Amino acid sequence: MVIQVFFCDLRTGEVGVQALLYNLRVAAYGMRTLHLQKKEACSPLL
Repeated sequence: MVIQVFFCDLRTGEVGVQALLYNLRVAAYGMRTLHLQKKEACSPLL
């Protein structure tokens, strides 16, 4: 799932650092939040 977020960020142009930071946040929130954040993974909120 985290890998999907990484590739999703690459699509929006958020390469490398932004993707890693987002992955760390998702991991910190846990699987519950990860499931909720999957839909907004591609959103330019970060």
